[in-house]
Amino acid sequence: MKCRRAACQRVGQPAKQGYCRSHYNRLPPSERGFVDAQPARSHIHQLRASGLTLTQISTLSGVPKPTIRYIAAGKAPRVRVHTHRAVLSVDVPLWLAEDGDGTVPAIGARRRVRALAAIGWPSTYVAAQLGISKAALLSTIKRERISARTAVAIDEVFRRLQMTQGPSEAARRKARIYGWVPPLAWDESTIDDPDAEPDCGGRVSNSFVDRYLDAVFVVGTTDPVEIGRLLGMQPESVQTQVLRHRKKGALA
Repeated sequence: MKCRRAACQRVGQPAKQGYCRSHYNRLPPSERGFVDAQPARSHIHQLRASGLTLTQISTLSGVPKPTIRYIAAGKAPRVRVHTHRAVLSVDVPLWLAEDGDGTVPAIGARRRVRALAAIGWPSTYVAAQLGISKAALLSTIKRERISARTAVAIDEVFRRLQMTQGPSEAARRKARIYGWVPPLAWDESTIDDPDAEPDCGGRVSNSFVDRYLDAVFVVGTTDPVEIGRLLGMQPESVQTQVLRHRKKGALA
């Protein structure tokens, strides 16, 4: 590669921040040489405690992953100035900066999983992407707090799938029954805020008929006990509503 200095045709050296030897030596002392590795190491540990992986830290800083690992392991007493600055330039995501215990509120992860269901990605598929069972995923997002590492993993799946319609009509119908909103209803900066509300535009309210038909599709039966369990209604209430809407011609 060429030297980083404009118009210089000499070969740049990775060990000299991409500059040729001549231009590297012209840099002020504060821009070259080595510094104590402890600040960079401490920052890497902080980022790791917040849930970021070594790969993510490497990507965000531009420092090779083996170097990040080497620094984190305490094997480097000193690091190059540009490595030091690159590592310290990586900020802990604000939504991960919680109390230092390595956990975050689960509400953001819960919203993401449910939003994916609203566009056809069932929890079974999301769990498979995370390498865990569906039961484990659902148990996790029901908690008050979860590990930051798990929150990051769910966010990565969410970002990958949020603009693509999934294959499951059952997941979409279940989401409609429970009022789960799609990804675009959430703002990226507020989806983790417990007080934030989704922007659903002019969403049409879900009538009993719509919810009933979705429930029948999901459970595969018209049994009022099963339908009631899904809709949060007593079986008798389900039967009464069905009879009323049949008389109106809204249900067959």
